[in-house]
Amino acid sequence: MSHLRYIMWVAWSLIMISEAVSQNNQAVFEPIETNLWLGSYNKFRLSDRFFWRAEFHYRRGGTENLPFAGQMAQIYNRHALNYVHSPRFNASLGFVLRLDFASEPENSNLEYVVPEPRIWHEYMFIMPFERFQLFHRIRVEHRWSRSNALESDWIYRDRWRYKIYANVPLNSKSSFPGPYFSIQMWKSYCKAAKQWVAVFLKI
Repeated sequence: MSHLRYIMWVAWSLIMISEAVSQNNQAVFEPIETNLWLGSYNKFRLSDRFFWRAEFHYRRGGTENLPFAGQMAQIYNRHALNYVHSPRFNASLGFVLRLDFASEPENSNLEYVVPEPRIWHEYMFIMPFERFQLFHRIRVEHRWSRSNALESDWIYRDRWRYKIYANVPLNSKSSFPGPYFSIQMWKSYCKAAKQWVAVFLKI
């Protein structure tokens, strides 16, 4: 598949996703937060084409007394089975368990920790060029979440994420083996949500 077809496919996908979301939901902008994220990204080979992805985030949130790291925000576990079709395309399917910590730990009306399970799938398109590689990542997440308020209802949400980034080697004319890289990226998010009460998920 040519580079032009890659770009046309990604553009068409984003248009369809944005149109579907705009017809059913009004855009909502979340408040800006200052957080410190520590992450581990691992990929284990299972066979020639299959890999196991294991990712972990430890996230701290900012407070008035200590920006970025004043209190716990989230613990994030992401796992998936990754299939490499070719050097230019791979896909992943897996699950996530995120733990959301209350922003006011001393508030008795809030549960200190609330789980957020997810199912997710991802599609990665790689465009090799002479001096760098361009990546198009499309990720879809199916999320079951609730606030930290006591007895709050679960909400089912879908989120579509598009990310484009480039790996540019700084000390080599080729991408491999082992040069230092500069990575430039841009992300776009689309969300859709509906109320979904699930007694069996309450703990």
